Amino acid sequence: MVVTEQFRFEVDQISQTNQWKSAGQLISKHLTIKTPIQEMHILHFADLEILVGTLSSEDVAYLKTLGNVIHELLHCLGIMHSMSRYDRDKFLKINYESMDDTDRLNYDYYDSTESIQAVPFEYGSAMTYSSNSIAQPRNEQYLYTMGNRRTTFYDIYALYTAYQCSCPSKIDCKNGGVPNAADCTVCFCPDGFGGKFCEDAPNFSKTLMAEAEWAEFSTSFGYDGLSEWEFKDFTIFIEAPKDKTIQVILSRMDNFGCLVRCSWNGVEIKHMGDPRITNPLICCTDHSLFNSTVTSKLNPTPVILYTRGSKQEITLKYRFIDRNLADLPKTNNSFDSFEYPL
Repeated sequence: MVVTEQFRFEVDQISQTNQWKSAGQLISKHLTIKTPIQEMHILHFADLEILVGTLSSEDVAYLKTLGNVIHELLHCLGIMHSMSRYDRDKFLKINYESMDDTDRLNYDYYDSTESIQAVPFEYGSAMTYSSNSIAQPRNEQYLYTMGNRRTTFYDIYALYTAYQCSCPSKIDCKNGGVPNAADCTVCFCPDGFGGKFCEDAPNFSKTLMAEAEWAEFSTSFGYDGLSEWEFKDFTIFIEAPKDKTIQVILSRMDNFGCLVRCSWNGVEIKHMGDPRITNPLICCTDHSLFNSTVTSKLNPTPVILYTRGSKQEITLKYRFIDRNLADLPKTNNSFDSFEYPL
């Protein structure tokens, strides 16, 4: 690119510096980087200077979105696009005929000699673009999930691996949690789990105890007039006896924005065996998981509600069935030794 004019600008004059600070806090809350990268002052957003050739109103709007800031910050820390992983063709259908030169740059493919894959491919990663004419998910349940840009457990765990963040002694983390490199006395937990060892409900949650008969729970979240860049989360934490399996039906959704990326609000029923990975996001009533019986491989089963706009209402039905999850075969993600039900 030929830069015809160079100028500097203060981030807080242009793009809500608090959003950049929030992005830094979100990552540094779970991560301590002990490498020379700190000398680059990447996390010192108040002093950030960006050298640009041109700046459009679209650029400013892009930078104001917290998820976009996190996406670019992860690039600064060395994380590439999910669409560039060398296993991407197992998960995405790529249409090369729809690409222009800019697209080819964003969808560049890196083989195993050029990059390290430290975590599984994740449709919900902050580093994945929205589903579009170029890339479609092979698993159609993730059509509305790609590009959502809620930072995931695996996004942070990739940094743990890249920067060799670890603790001197192990602690007994549950549900896929790992020792928190920023505070080795507690665990860093996957979304939907909380407490010191990731075995409790997270903050801002409601715990329900399933029984053999279907029960129903309705709730609202968000509020009228809410319009923010940062998502607000609320978790419904469904428990059952240890030798039982939980089933959930999302039977009602009111006032959701049915949009690509589920970018304003949505529901995530964490039912897949790996508690760390993002499950399909639901913001549309035409989603195959809406009003369907979802049999979970997790007990407890978190149902995560998130919003940054207005107030939504949902109704859930839930119960347990007489099936012991301990009887299911186990697998792992091939990137580390953590095992979960297949």
